[in-house]
Amino acid sequence: VQSFDSKRGMSGHMHTPCLTLCEKGASQENGQAYGMMLVYSGSFRCFAEGTDTGTTRAGIGINPFGFDWLLQPGEAFQTPEAICVHSGGGLTQLSQRFHRVLRERLCRGVWRDRERPVLINSWEACYFTFDEKKLLELAVAAKKADIDLFVLDDGWFKGRNDTSSSLGDWVADTSKLPDGLPGLCKKLNLLGLEMGLWVEPEAISPDSDLYRAHPDWAFTIKGREPLE
Repeated sequence: VQSFDSKRGMSGHMHTPCLTLCEKGASQENGQAYGMMLVYSGSFRCFAEGTDTGTTRAGIGINPFGFDWLLQPGEAFQTPEAICVHSGGGLTQLSQRFHRVLRERLCRGVWRDRERPVLINSWEACYFTFDEKKLLELAVAAKKADIDLFVLDDGWFKGRNDTSSSLGDWVADTSKLPDGLPGLCKKLNLLGLEMGLWVEPEAISPDSDLYRAHPDWAFTIKGREPLE
């Protein structure tokens, strides 16, 4: 058996719930390839097992490590779905078929069949150090490069000048944005750009007004020191 898994409670680039099996000699353009992808973002396990009859058995699903689920009489539990794809034309065709089934069967909303906007994100250009003038200068340059969407990243909310504080206080810092988010949005629109906004609603800084008012809202495990 060869396997890989994640016990972190989430998937990601380091551990992706996806498995590909290829025949010997398969390439990007030629050969048989089989792919599995779990439609699930929690802990998972993928494996391929050589059997005593010379065949291969593959599986993908919830990681059994630390997992149990008590079912009362009459209750049901539905396991995550898996997408299974076959290609007779190598790995490129396998990838294309994965993309098509995800786009046509899983994606929802207005962007499913629309061309995505090209965006610029303020983070690498500014980090935490910016004001409205600097953002608009970046936006003017972006428009000249035919960019469609300007995304304002971290540092726009009050007191947020480094990573040590303010997550949770989602109110515009008027020392950086004197007309607030509506004012910046209007100026970006006049340049011909849409506006996007970065938020991190799943995180909190202990040094924030929200945490001081509602420490009970932070996820904790009874009897354990909170992990910030």
